[in-house]
Amino acid sequence: MLGNILTRERNYMCMRFPCGAGDSMLGIDVDGSIYPCEEMNGKRELIVGNILQDDLDKILNSDLNKTLRRRKIEDLEDCVNCSIQTVCEVTCANHSYNESRNFNTKTEKCEYYKVMFPGLMWRIHDDLEGMLTLL
Repeated sequence: MLGNILTRERNYMCMRFPCGAGDSMLGIDVDGSIYPCEEMNGKRELIVGNILQDDLDKILNSDLNKTLRRRKIEDLEDCVNCSIQTVCEVTCANHSYNESRNFNTKTEKCEYYKVMFPGLMWRIHDDLEGMLTLL
């Protein structure tokens, strides 16, 4: 969380938007089933193909993968005007789906981040050098 505040790097996919599901991230199950993200593995309704049977172009260009690649912050309820939208993880497609069966909703972590990030920002303000040692 500190890294998201202090740098523009988003090394952790789930802290990016769009996160990479269906694009730079795919999950492959033991039976060859392919999902947009490894966190989605096991959700049979989210299978976008099978590595043993399907062409990679077909998999990458599945309707679901295209939908996930087109996700925008403006499409997520309550996020478009949020002051911490560039640093939070509320935009994880898998977490949204788990909670609402919809990829365009915020997650339950929203209220947590609205408290944690401003608190961290104040700690950075009060002790930048000390906080930098934690990175």
